[in-house]
Amino acid sequence: MLKFTGRASLLVGASLATFLCAPTIAVAQETAVEESDELIVTARRREQSVQDVPDAISVFSEAVIEAGGLDEVDEFVELTPNAKLTTDSETSSEISVRGSGRNTQDEDPGVGVYRDGVYIGGRLFSTATFYDLQRVEVLRGPQAGLYGRNAVGGALNVITQRPELDDLSGYGELRAGNLERQEFRGAVNIPVGDQAALRLSGLMINQDEGFDYIVNQDHYTDAGETGSIRARFLLAPTSNLEFLTSFETIETEGFQRLIMDSPNGTGGFLDNEDVLPIPGNPGYSADDTDNQFRDWPTFQNFDQWQFTQEANWTVDAGTATAIVSYRDAAYDLSRDDDYTEFEISGRQYNAAQQSTFAELRFAADPVNGFSYIVGANYLKEDVDLTYNSLNGGDFAGALFGLNLADMYATGVTPPGSEPIWDALFGVPIPDGTSIAAIGLTPGLTGLTGFLGDSAYIRFDNVQSLNSVAVFAEANYEINPQWEIWANGRWTRDEKDITFGQTFVGGCDACVEVIGAFTGATFEVSGENSASFENVSFGGGVNWRPSADILAYFKAVQGFKAGGFNPISATPELQAFDSETTIGYEAGLKWELFEGRAILNLAAFLQDRSDALVQIDDPNLDLNTLGVNAGEIRNQGFEVQLSLLPTEGLRFDLVYGYLDAKFEDFVAGGDDYTGNRVPRTYEHSFSAIVSYDTPLTANLDLYSFASYNNAWNGFTDNDNLAELDNPETIDLAAGVETDQWRIGVFVNNAADNRYVAWERATDLVNRRGTFAAGRTYGVQIKHSF
Repeated sequence: MLKFTGRASLLVGASLATFLCAPTIAVAQETAVEESDELIVTARRREQSVQDVPDAISVFSEAVIEAGGLDEVDEFVELTPNAKLTTDSETSSEISVRGSGRNTQDEDPGVGVYRDGVYIGGRLFSTATFYDLQRVEVLRGPQAGLYGRNAVGGALNVITQRPELDDLSGYGELRAGNLERQEFRGAVNIPVGDQAALRLSGLMINQDEGFDYIVNQDHYTDAGETGSIRARFLLAPTSNLEFLTSFETIETEGFQRLIMDSPNGTGGFLDNEDVLPIPGNPGYSADDTDNQFRDWPTFQNFDQWQFTQEANWTVDAGTATAIVSYRDAAYDLSRDDDYTEFEISGRQYNAAQQSTFAELRFAADPVNGFSYIVGANYLKEDVDLTYNSLNGGDFAGALFGLNLADMYATGVTPPGSEPIWDALFGVPIPDGTSIAAIGLTPGLTGLTGFLGDSAYIRFDNVQSLNSVAVFAEANYEINPQWEIWANGRWTRDEKDITFGQTFVGGCDACVEVIGAFTGATFEVSGENSASFENVSFGGGVNWRPSADILAYFKAVQGFKAGGFNPISATPELQAFDSETTIGYEAGLKWELFEGRAILNLAAFLQDRSDALVQIDDPNLDLNTLGVNAGEIRNQGFEVQLSLLPTEGLRFDLVYGYLDAKFEDFVAGGDDYTGNRVPRTYEHSFSAIVSYDTPLTANLDLYSFASYNNAWNGFTDNDNLAELDNPETIDLAAGVETDQWRIGVFVNNAADNRYVAWERATDLVNRRGTFAAGRTYGVQIKHSF
């Protein structure tokens, strides 16, 4: 999705240039580095100073979000060490932390995503509702105890602004810039008597142009519109009881990155044998994304509404919290999968999901150094996925461009085909031979398309999940220097699937071709169900030799339930098992020079068992399957440094090193042992520099700069295709008063159209999307 949100900044003199010459980074704001401020987080389900949390956590405060204009999930992920966001799934974005994420769209996510305490990281979730934020917390490493299922890589907490009882206030913000883009954001907080308050907020984005243009459709695929409204009502009838009711709706049309053949590949989608050219398709470099040709309509739409009810009751012993939420989401997509203006392959995708989440927990206040949290939650998801696809081009390379539809129509082998049959069957069949002699039936129909090997296919996939969990964590402060803690979680997931795969309208030729050339049956259907149960434990020890230093060590298990491939021509591979993990982490959090510098270090080792990796279906490589990959080891370290050398000037620097490799993985006859896990970077680096200073008694100058990069990674299990370096520089500057903020911003100032996502099965057949180019504009905000 194209960003134009002023995440950006003003480079602050030569001091920043020094950091830009260093290897790249992924900055995360872990502290406020303000002598008088203490950054409070709820990463462990209770309020704590971030420097007191024995966890590697990247926190983006309200001040940082405001200064950088951060409001999309990729903006937070790319500034987090050893984290990556990909968008190769039709249903949602995939977040990977420390090498643990989701490698196929049919498995559960590897990072738990929560908004205001509600799990939203299922098959469908929107990343476009990150506005009117209080803060964002990214927890790095397994979080099974308090976050549970799917938090094998970590957890992302999004906390939006709450209503305030005694404050009539609000703001309105306008951003406008190139690509004919306008953004409107606003919020108002209205007290209702002494015991209630209402907060209304909204977002509207309109963009008429983009970087990805289809000439023959006169259509920018990455243009679009987004609208969202959120209402939160707080009722506090007594000083120790409150009810918070939230309702949100969002609708998005467009903002679809155009998938193209990779410019790094040696050939295109159709010419796997370097025989068949791709006419009319100039898209082999990033500069050509505005000069594309497609035959299928290209669009995507997302609609969602969510209702959440939360209650908090504080008693002498602690606080009880109850949350229940219902979410309804729908997604439609259409795209041309052959990347040309010819009828070869395309996909129409429809998805719907209904989710119910409920949690009840009690957080006890410390008594004689002992505190605890106990709770239980329930998640129900019903997902309906449908593909209506035109599949073609699969035989063009293998059959040297043989037009199967013409061959069936004539009933004889075409001129020049004798070497093809020799290569396929070891028999040189003369040209003009009746195809009945090779086991085919003259006159069969159903194949179509530019290459004569396309067929209309329908995939149906209905899944349901019922998940129940019980969890507890206890902390004991032995003395002011030493603390120990332990947690545990029991989870049971029950999953069901009903699936079907068939040729639309019947295609006798399709059925025969698949059977003759692959030996597999394409038309399959059925039902399956499975239960996945797990008990995960964690524990650690914290040491405070002084008030400014926290050292900790922990060992935490994690769990991600198994599931089903939606379709499989290899029945024994349709279901896959759960992934389990155990992670070890040692960390140091150190405040220096009276809070003007903070150094946080973390070293980790994580062993993943039965992690899912995508392979071609052994019996029908038209399909891909997720299979359990044996052992994966993720290990590395992270360094975060925050500096406040003078009043108003701040540096935040982060470096991450990640060694994520297959310890034992053999699949489909291929041995990937020792290879790096796909879509993980070995190095990541980012930096943020901000500078604020008074110009007059009532007017201040603000500036903000960010730099992000990562390197040494691969897109495929074979480690043949390298990931692009996502190097970006964002800039912003302006002036502000107590009520007004006026500024300018530039995103991706160097105009680096790097390959943002790429999927490669080999060095030839590669596809991906390019990042948005340079965007710029102005920001005007008024607060009252």
